[in-house]
Amino acid sequence: MKHYWHSITPLATLLVVLYLFAGCATMEQPTGGPADTVPPELVDFYPDSAAVNVPVDTQLAFLFSEKVKPVDPERMFEFYPELDIKSGSWSKRQQVKINLETALPPDTTIVVTLAKGYMDVHGFAADKTVVFPFSTGASIDSCSISGKLTMNNGPVISGLLELYSIPPDSIEYFQQDPLRRASTDSLGFYHFQWLPTDGGPYLIRAFSDNNADRRPGDNEATRLLPGEITQTAQFVDNGETVIFAPSTPGTLSTIVDVPLPEDLVVFSWTENVGEDDDPWTPDDVTFSSIAQSVALNDTLVFDEAGPGNVRVFFFADVNSDTLFSILPDSVSTDSVQYYFEPHLVIENVFIEPGLPETFNMTAWPDTLVPAIPDSLEQE
Repeated sequence: MKHYWHSITPLATLLVVLYLFAGCATMEQPTGGPADTVPPELVDFYPDSAAVNVPVDTQLAFLFSEKVKPVDPERMFEFYPELDIKSGSWSKRQQVKINLETALPPDTTIVVTLAKGYMDVHGFAADKTVVFPFSTGASIDSCSISGKLTMNNGPVISGLLELYSIPPDSIEYFQQDPLRRASTDSLGFYHFQWLPTDGGPYLIRAFSDNNADRRPGDNEATRLLPGEITQTAQFVDNGETVIFAPSTPGTLSTIVDVPLPEDLVVFSWTENVGEDDDPWTPDDVTFSSIAQSVALNDTLVFDEAGPGNVRVFFFADVNSDTLFSILPDSVSTDSVQYYFEPHLVIENVFIEPGLPETFNMTAWPDTLVPAIPDSLEQE
């Protein structure tokens, strides 16, 4: 009988080697195993939370509970005041060390934010935002501003708030980098912590960050909170602020304190103005069903105005037909001249969603605007 073990052994050995190699090379959980349902977390960092007298040449380091998808640290971390990141070095996809362009600012409280949403290697997202301070000085700033954000009679749980310094007159507040960001909790409360004593004055912008991109979007409720805030006490309670969906109309009002055309009924209404609208002409006007009659010294209120840019239209109803009309000039002798009824247009009144706004009345024009009736237009 022939024996074949001497020819089978090399093949079996090769299969065993290949199997062992494949097993050693598998770094992640094999397909078909239990699903990963545990979100990644930041478990250690340097400098530590609340550390003081941190050397200005310190390298920042962050350790996660498991392997995460390595991305540019500028996309993961926020530093206040802003720190320019030179490079990030990942180790085993679980630790990242950050090298800065320059040394840390001396004698300064620095706040680090790692926003939720970064992912582990299985695509499971972190569900917690981590915020902590450290200082290159001998102490941590200890002042705070707190408040609550609501919308539709409930808390805003996806809210993000930005703290700004009052800007120079030459720029808008949001053209600056925010001094801090703060997220709302499950009850809508927010806290700006570790602020300096006697800080401010500040402005706060709030928005509902539904897509978690940490920027206000066109379809996200956004509001500049009313009033300036100055850190006159260690703890400032900013109270409750309501934000509104972008399509929510506001309220517009004025005091009618300029002379109106005598012995004539005046009507008024508002018109929304789109970004691509052509310049207004009298031919564009159609009578509005929500027009209101106006009298001198009235407080005129439009309950459903805007939101966005609106114009306010007034006209004197010369022929008592409640329509903005074209009329012949009765004093003309040689030929008939046609004019639009006396009217006034106030442009560029901006109304924030859901909020009240006021505007100032201006004087009526001294001259009438000529018009050509449709029946007399040349074909």
